Formats: sequence, C-alpha cells, structure tokens
Amino acid sequence: MGREARSQPDVNGNATLGLPRFFAVMLRIGATGFGGPMALISMLQQHFVERRKAVSIDEFSEGIAVGQVLPGPIAVDAAIHIGYRLYNWLGAVAGAVGLLLPPFLIMLVLTPLYFHYGRVPEAQGFFAGVRPAVVAAITCATVRMAKRGIRDGRGYAIAGIAFLWMLVRDYLEPLVETLPKGSLRHQLFEWSGAAFLVAISGVLGMLFYRRPRGPGEDGPANEPANEGGGA
Repeated sequence: MGREARSQPDVNGNATLGLPRFFAVMLRIGATGFGGPMALISMLQQHFVERRKAVSIDEFSEGIAVGQVLPGPIAVDAAIHIGYRLYNWLGAVAGAVGLLLPPFLIMLVLTPLYFHYGRVPEAQGFFAGVRPAVVAAITCATVRMAKRGIRDGRGYAIAGIAFLWMLVRDYLEPLVETLPKGSLRHQLFEWSGAAFLVAISGVLGMLFYRRPRGPGEDGPANEPANEGGGA
C-alpha cells in the first residue's frame, strides 16, 4: 500500500495522473525544458501523449491550435489545456504554475550572473553552441507532431499552404517595415500572422473534411416517423 498509485484510465480509455503528480511532472518539464516554446511542447507531447497517454494527439493538437490564437506563450496555453482536460480548473492552474515557476526562479538567479559574466568569451561561446541545439529540438518536435497530427493528403495540403504563407510573410516583412506604422497595408500585414493562419487553416479544414449528410440527417433530429399514414 505504500507504493505510489499508477495511472488509471479515464472514461475515454486514457491514462490519467493524480493532481499532485501532474503538478510534479509540470515542474520537471518547466525546470528541464531548454530551447524555447517548441522544446517545451515537444516535452509535453512526450510525457502526456506518448508516454502516459493522458490525452490523445487530437486533443493535444487542438490545445496547440487554440494556444496559437490566444495571447501569451503557446507552451503555457498547452499546459493549461492539458491540465483543464484532466482536472478542470485546478489542473489548469497546476499546469500553468508548474510550468512557469521553475524558469521564473532560475531566471531570478541567472539574470544577475549573465549581466555580470555574459560578455566573457567562454559564455558567448556557450550560447552560440546552444542555438543550433535549440533549432534541432524544434525541428524534431515539428517532425514528431507532423507524423501524428497529419494523416492524409488533405492535411499535408493545409500544412503546405500554411508553410508557404509563412515563407512569403517572412520575405515581405522587411519591405512592410518600411511602410508607416499606421498605414492600412502595415495593419493588414500585422493581422496576417499566426492567429490569422490558424483561422484560415480551420476554415480549410471545415471545407476539406466536411462530412456529407446521410439520408436521415436532412430533417430535424427528433422528428418522429409517420407510422399511421392517415389523419
């Protein structure tokens, strides 16, 4: 009886954790998730989708999409989404606090050290070596999410359109920065970022994955059958 309880399946067949252990996992991810938001998202996926199967890949991808539209760090939004999915509001708070508390405390200690020693050549070389590793971590996370989140040609088509749109946007950004900040073209460019892209991809998904109505789905759902035939 002294052993820690294992994860139990929920009503959907997914394994769930106890709330204290969920908070402890979030603390560990927050303390070891080096590499920015995509690295954190990769760790969240490994822990809660692949290893513990607490949420499905579809639920996780929906959390990423919602977090992309909303303000704030996308990894924190994803942690809140997972926490709420498992434990409602307490889980949402535990996910956000667990993910943010370790880097907050670490930065309180490291920021004064960086400003004091950051110009040392060895420190600059260290950060120069970390950047390629961050790019590699983000690439691996992207490939892993693509393998599990894109299932057919329609999904690859939406991903390709989104990728080309972001490339074009990055190419046009230096030109748009020369325009007046309050001009209509500059404002339209600002609105065409990630949130706009997620919204357009959602519309494409509604069109590409629209399910045709069956023979019995045209009328009202609760319409009684006419069995008597006469008045």
